[in-house]
Amino acid sequence: MSAIIVDPCHFTRLAFTTLLLERGLPAQEMLAIKTLSALRENIGLMMPQAVFINELCFCRTPAGITAFRQIIDDYPTTQFVILLACEQANYREFVSLRNNIVILSKSARPLTLHPLLHQCLPAVPAPDDAGHVDLSPLSLSRSESQVLSMWMAGQPTPAISARLNIQQKTVSLYKGNIRRKVGCQNNQVIHHVARLAGQLTSGIHVTGR
Repeated sequence: MSAIIVDPCHFTRLAFTTLLLERGLPAQEMLAIKTLSALRENIGLMMPQAVFINELCFCRTPAGITAFRQIIDDYPTTQFVILLACEQANYREFVSLRNNIVILSKSARPLTLHPLLHQCLPAVPAPDDAGHVDLSPLSLSRSESQVLSMWMAGQPTPAISARLNIQQKTVSLYKGNIRRKVGCQNNQVIHHVARLAGQLTSGIHVTGR
């Protein structure tokens, strides 16, 4: 069972390598690299159980996004953990987009990070006091998805209310549901997650009404 860490920051690579070593993953089962091209070269050789990758490694160009999306499609049994770059947003949690795609804050709390690592890499034991994390993919109702789309486009609550022919308090309720499901009150993070979902998948799952 192996892992690849992809991050341009030496300290992040060192931190993840050290953490996995401390949790019991052998050094020979880890590879720490800097670029998406290096990931492309090595993933087929290692066939890792998990890839931890800073979004800056792929998100700066359409070509990078396309290349990373293809890697995800080519290795459906690998768990891809995307490290958020917007750390100023003070987000300390994670959100699952698909069964094999998780977005994770670099500032995630140990109580979140340790069980998440264990579920991505079962050979890495979690501390005895670690709980279970739910990796069920994020999903929104159709109404929540419509509100999110207009919200991301910069439309205020009154405009969304008028466009969807619903009360403003209902729009606020849907926004609250979205915040709860993403696990964050910060609009920047919510929009960031939605943008990544659109870039790497067909978008956030939409279910029901």
